[in-house]
Amino acid sequence: VLHALVGLASGNAPVENNVELRFLGRALCVPVAANGVARFSFAQLCKDAHSAADYIELAKHYHTLILTDVPVMSMSNRNEARRFITLIDALYESHAVLIMSSEDDIYNLFTGKCEVDSFRAETAQLTGTVESAHLSEVVTEDKFNALAYAGEEEVFAFQRAVSRLVEMSSRHWIITGRNRILAENAMRQEQSVADDSQMRSAA
Repeated sequence: VLHALVGLASGNAPVENNVELRFLGRALCVPVAANGVARFSFAQLCKDAHSAADYIELAKHYHTLILTDVPVMSMSNRNEARRFITLIDALYESHAVLIMSSEDDIYNLFTGKCEVDSFRAETAQLTGTVESAHLSEVVTEDKFNALAYAGEEEVFAFQRAVSRLVEMSSRHWIITGRNRILAENAMRQEQSVADDSQMRSAA
């Protein structure tokens, strides 16, 4: 299936493996590439330590990204969630096409919203634990609130990412996007639907 997706998005162009993308004295290995299409797993792009500059450069060189195995994310893997959000921002700003497989619907990919309230309750209980452990630094209520606020920031950022993912999955995004092969396919499908509708009306 993945091979077929790469073929569809690239116009069945020759596939290259482990392509090295060099920029700013750095190198990013693209596992699979073909005619402006790059394929990565979530682990390769979001678990490994990549920066916004990596994602921006990737979006400059490839008009289409196939991203596989995106898991449901929570506060426990917030670093991966932050990288995922940054990746979506880079792809969105460059008007790239994203083809993604995920563990759940995009609306349910981040469970942090439910966790923020429980996080506040848990951190409140830690005040006594900190004192009994004889830690040299007193953890104040302000610090607990700051940690919870950081979680709320991520919830907001993920909500924005979901909104962008919805827009990026639309037919309009594909047609106006940088992948002309997919755009032309979408336009042909749109025209076919219009023709069928006219034929049914005439009948």
